[in-house]
Amino acid sequence: MVKRILSISLILVAICSCLFVRCHANQYESWSKGSVWASGILKEYDSGVHDDWLSSLYQEYEQTKNSKPAEPPQIANSAEIEERQKEFVDELSQLESDFHQQLVEVCGEEQSFISEVVYEIISFTKWINDNEVDISWREIISDAPDGTFGAALRGLSAERFHVLRKACRCQDGARLPKEECAKKALILHLDFTKRAVALCEENGADDVAKSLLNEQSHYWAHAVRKHNYQYLFDLAQGRREPASSLEEAVAKMTKEYQAARDEMGQEYQK
Repeated sequence: MVKRILSISLILVAICSCLFVRCHANQYESWSKGSVWASGILKEYDSGVHDDWLSSLYQEYEQTKNSKPAEPPQIANSAEIEERQKEFVDELSQLESDFHQQLVEVCGEEQSFISEVVYEIISFTKWINDNEVDISWREIISDAPDGTFGAALRGLSAERFHVLRKACRCQDGARLPKEECAKKALILHLDFTKRAVALCEENGADDVAKSLLNEQSHYWAHAVRKHNYQYLFDLAQGRREPASSLEEAVAKMTKEYQAARDEMGQEYQK
């Protein structure tokens, strides 16, 4: 029996602290690299900055939950579809690996902001691949045993589904900007995992708690990686002006990578 489950915060901070060998203080005013961005969100969450916002979301859900539609069921794919999906994912992974190698070659040992962004992407990708998780938050909850404990966890999963949808929308129903939505999603994922782990601890379900914490670490790593990728995509699509010749080179490579990835996706859809 596990006597003590590590806190979510400690696990997430550990990931950030051990992954990076490059950490040069050189960032643009309007944008922070992924590890800085995510660590800032974690500090805000731990300090209670978002407690009132979270409470208002949960109270609104409690008042309206009986009128909300059920969370959509997960549909199992056929063996043929799953095999095709696996082949597609493997091809995408190889394409990304080749792209990363090109980025390493062009960035080399240069100590610059763009090289920090690039090497964080590569470091987090490696960590994700080396610590693969085959089951999602929702699947972990769905696999929980029946009874009062399982019902409570599945109720939490339904709440998470509806609250996340609500949090990423404006009053008029329009979707929030990507970065704002990503921040809110990360805060909610942290809080729902914390609540789910507390339920597990109360019911002695240490295996479920460990699975949730492991999935949380991956969610965090994916969020950092996605945030950094957005910087490269903005450069490639002209939404951000390159600040150096190195950024121009990275933008060109990223644009070619996006084109190859899109073409691969179109082939898969046929």
